[in-house]
Amino acid sequence: MRYPADHKEETARRIIEKAGPLMRSRGFAGTSLQDVMREAKLTVGGFYNHFKDKSDVLRYVLAADMNESRKLIVEDLDDLNGDDYAAAVVERYLSEQHRDDTKMACDVPYLSAEVARMDDDTKQVYQDYVVKVVGTIAERLDEQDDEDAQRHAWELVSKMVGALMIARAVKDPGLSNEILDACKVGVRRRGV
Repeated sequence: MRYPADHKEETARRIIEKAGPLMRSRGFAGTSLQDVMREAKLTVGGFYNHFKDKSDVLRYVLAADMNESRKLIVEDLDDLNGDDYAAAVVERYLSEQHRDDTKMACDVPYLSAEVARMDDDTKQVYQDYVVKVVGTIAERLDEQDDEDAQRHAWELVSKMVGALMIARAVKDPGLSNEILDACKVGVRRRGV
């Protein structure tokens, strides 16, 4: 049986699409190739026709999820800039929905600790991903110069990611919500 010309690309896309949520919810180490291929409704043996290893898939997941992350930080916020924009991003990013829904594709709070122990190629893809997120935020901030905007954006991203990571890790839902709220209030108090 002959497959359509785009069959290989479509299959690889499906694997990436299924791997992202699994890696965000279970972690990179906790996600096996069997899990990914089962989700994609494919056999494990076919995996190596598309990727050299699981780290290779992660690099593609990070690259593919950049568009989703951009939506999270810009969608429906076209009319906002400066502190109003930053406050809206913080509010959206530190929502209960973002904390609980691993299908929402900001990989930074979910995979940072694991990427830190990975190869340089994966770290480079991750770095490119984070730099793009920060750049997207910095473009909309009202700062005296680009360097101040970049610094402010790095500060916001670091606070949001840290709060989300801790909020996801604690057992008590009330404490988790308190962590998200504390970060939102703290950022607002400091003039975003």
